[in-house]
Parts: sequence; C-alpha cells; structure tokens
Amino acid sequence: MRLSESLSLRATTQLPTDLAKSTSDENAQLVHKVKGLEVELSVWKQALSATRGPQDGPSKREVTFSTPQKDLVLCVIDCTRTIFSTLYITEGQEGGRKAGEEIVRGIKGHLTAGDKSPQDGNVKLSINIYIMRSQLRNDLIASESCTAAQFDEFFVGLNETLYLNVVEVGSKVDAKKKIEGG
Repeated sequence: MRLSESLSLRATTQLPTDLAKSTSDENAQLVHKVKGLEVELSVWKQALSATRGPQDGPSKREVTFSTPQKDLVLCVIDCTRTIFSTLYITEGQEGGRKAGEEIVRGIKGHLTAGDKSPQDGNVKLSINIYIMRSQLRNDLIASESCTAAQFDEFFVGLNETLYLNVVEVGSKVDAKKKIEGG
C-alpha cells in the first residue's frame, strides 16, 4: 500500500470516529436538556395545581412553591380591567421603568412580610402582567391622555423592568384563560 493510500484510509476512518464522538456529545447534551425541561414542566404543573380550588376554579393569584434549587414566586396581574397612571405613561420610557419598579417594590414588600424574601437569594420572582395593549393604546390616544409615542415608549421602559413580563392578550376572556390555565 502506498503512503497516499494509507493517509487517505486513515482520514476516511478518522472522519466517522469524529462524527460519532460529536454525535455522542450532542446526544448527551440533549438528554441533559430534556431532563432539565422535564423538571421545569413538573414545577409548572405543580404551580397550576396549586392555583386550582376544589371545583377546579382559581383559588389564588399568587403562588409560592418549591423547586430543587430555589423557591419561585409567581405573581399574575390582570390589567385588562385597570390601567397604569397616565402620569407614568406620559413620561414615556422613564415612566414605564418607574411603574415597573413600583410594581416590583410593592410585591417584594408584600413578600418580605412573610417567611421568604426575593432578596435572600433562595427566591426567584416572576411577575406576569396580562394586558390588552392595542385597545388600551387606542383608548388613551382617543381620550388624548397620551400620544402614541409616549404610550409605546412607556411599554419599552416597562418591559425593561427586572422580574416583570408583559403578556399581550386580545380580550378579557383570553386573559382569563391564560391566567387560569384553561
């Protein structure tokens, strides 16, 4: 066998070995990720069942439950029936940040009165605000409470707030379904 044939043979056998190794590594990573997702799914299922009452209706809007690493405090706010202060909205992005910080500060204050606090490092806080943004935007602009730019910038600032997630819904019924998990 010539040297060039020998090198070609080694390269050909090396390629499947490298491919097998990288496939095996990727498979191990995916298995690890699936296990993590299964734990997360279990946690969310536990949260949903904790929010259900005896007749499968919602019993509370704030739930604390244990995960293997940390406690998670999930706060759900239905903003389809209320709006933010127009003072904040007219301040645009800065007003959005202020409103978000005030919401977080209020919830943390409420939690601090209990056993656990988001500041102790063992608690993760997540706040979901359900809002009919398009309708609210149209209503506030029509009533001349703010401009379109102020409203849009307000939500930019609000979305920058740590712990806070704005979830847009099309109607009060959609918000109820998302909040109650039905």
